[in-house]
Amino acid sequence: MTDSKFDSDPEALAWARAKIEKYIKQYRAWENNAHVQWEDAVKRGAPGPECLQLKDKMMIWRRLANMLHTNFIGGEGCVVASFDERLPHFINLTLKDYDDLKS
Repeated sequence: MTDSKFDSDPEALAWARAKIEKYIKQYRAWENNAHVQWEDAVKRGAPGPECLQLKDKMMIWRRLANMLHTNFIGGEGCVVASFDERLPHFINLTLKDYDDLKS
């Protein structure tokens, strides 16, 4: 997809980043909400299965937020989306050199 018109469209990349960051923020809020519920359950002496379920819920939201951040944001200034699957220039060169060595 390197010939996509979105590859160099700063507005499209900014839109994608904002959309992903919105989901990450929502998942973090749900994680925090589950954490508060878990703390309340522990304080009132709720049974183990209830506390475990709340802890699992908290961990699911954390994992989803982390997965989105790792796979789609990937650090400062980087957005990876279905229309932005480019490899950095030096990696393309390395892969090309590797392919040349194999043949």
